Amino acid sequence: MFDPSSTRHLHIEFRNVAVENKAKSLKEGRPIYDQQEQVFIRFAGDTKKELVAPAHEKCMRDPQSNLWVSYAQVYHRHYEAFKSGEAAVGEGTPIDELPFIDSARRAELKALHVHTAEALAGLEGINLSRLGMFGRELKEKAAAYIATAKDSAHATALAARNAELSERLEALEAKERQREQDAIIREKPAVQDEPAQPPEGHENEQPPHHESRQPTHQQESPQPQQRHPKPQHHQKHRKRDRWYPNG
Repeated sequence: MFDPSSTRHLHIEFRNVAVENKAKSLKEGRPIYDQQEQVFIRFAGDTKKELVAPAHEKCMRDPQSNLWVSYAQVYHRHYEAFKSGEAAVGEGTPIDELPFIDSARRAELKALHVHTAEALAGLEGINLSRLGMFGRELKEKAAAYIATAKDSAHATALAARNAELSERLEALEAKERQREQDAIIREKPAVQDEPAQPPEGHENEQPPHHESRQPTHQQESPQPQQRHPKPQHHQKHRKRDRWYPNG
């Protein structure tokens, strides 16, 4: 709806102001005041130009909707700071953050409604000449400060991006190493269980002796006993005694 960069040459402040209610004063016969939220708009480098208006009065038409919007809506960031009790600061870096400005010069700039580095860098013409003989030097330093800060922010963002990519790469490599280790473990043969070790203090005890028996299906069939043939001369002698008796 509104471009905040267009307020860098402005100092915008909202306040609560006591405004006389003339109708009530006339009716009551005494001064009656109402509290009203007002906006004070000053121009950087110009101590004479100032706009004062009720905060909720029509300010401009919204370029997109073509509807009227109030000062509180247009300068909503400044209005929210006012409602939360914060000090009103223009868009950009406060001059309190500029290391090349001392306290005396800082007070002079604030008296001229220059509250940010962006406002100081944007001064031109008569408003710049009100800063005195060192005004242009301050303007150039403010511009250099803004440019350096942008480069630093870009470098910081790039470094953060590189660090994020490095972390992601390390995480992927760790997952790949874990996957390889899991594959090696699956390929290894199962390790046979080692025999149980005897309890401490019983290392020299011998296990009880049990006679080994062969399984029944492995017993060998008994061998037939061999008969030794009797000597032949005994047989002949018996035959001789049989067929040729004595006498």
